[in-house]
Amino acid sequence: MSLVTIKLVETFATITFFPDAKVGGQNKADAFADETDAILISDEADLVTDAYSAKELVHVYNSAVEEIQDLNPSSRLKTTKRFASSKAAASRTMTALEILGITRAKVSGEAPEGLKTIEGSVKKVAKVTKIKAAGTQRASKGVNLKAKDWLKPCREGTKQQIMLDMLAREEGATLDQLRVALSQGRKPWADQTIKSGFNWDMNSVKGYGVKTVISDAGVHTYHIVLPEGVSKPLPPTPRKG
Repeated sequence: MSLVTIKLVETFATITFFPDAKVGGQNKADAFADETDAILISDEADLVTDAYSAKELVHVYNSAVEEIQDLNPSSRLKTTKRFASSKAAASRTMTALEILGITRAKVSGEAPEGLKTIEGSVKKVAKVTKIKAAGTQRASKGVNLKAKDWLKPCREGTKQQIMLDMLAREEGATLDQLRVALSQGRKPWADQTIKSGFNWDMNSVKGYGVKTVISDAGVHTYHIVLPEGVSKPLPPTPRKG
C-alpha cells in the first residue's frame, strides 16, 4: 500500500497518505513524519514492531473506521473496543488503513496508482460494499450512539467533563461550539477528533449515548443520551490533589 504517517494523540489518530512513494513520496513521508513526530507505516510489520500497543491500535483503527463511515455511509465496518491479539490488531488496522486510502481517493476522484489491486483483496477480507461516487452518497443521518446500562463519572475539569456538560445542555452543542470549548484557545480540534470523543470517551468509556438532532435549516446539534431511568448525568469526581 502507499506510505502512511500516523500521529496518535490520546484517542484520535491523524492519518496522512503518501501514495507517490516511487516518485519521491518516501522522502516526503520521512520529512513529514519527522516534522509532526508521527510514525511512518509502509506495511503490517511496521504496526507490530513500532511503538503502538494493541490498545493504542484500537484508537488508530477506530479513527480510520469513523472517517470511512463519514465518507461512505454504506460501509459495513464498525469500531471496536479491543483486539484478540497484537497480530489481529495489526492486521485489522492495516486493512482499515487500506480501505480509508481507497475511500479518500474515490471520494476526491484521485485514485492513486496501485489502489485498484488493493481494493480487490480488501473487499474480500472486510466485505465492504462498493464505494459510491461522492455525488451519489447518501446524506449522513448523524451520530446515534445508544447509552449503556451503566455510567461512569468524568473527572472535574477534564475534556471529558467539558464535552459532557456541553452535550447535556437543553440545546445541545454544535461541532463549532464543542471545538471552541475543547480547544481552550489552543490548536482547534478537528471534527473527527470531536466525533471520536463521542464514540470512545462518552460512549465506550463513560457509558453515555450521543445523538444528532438536525434542524429544518440543516443545522446539526449533538445531545447526550442517558440510560433508561436516569434523569441527569453523574456529577464529576474531584480533581486529585
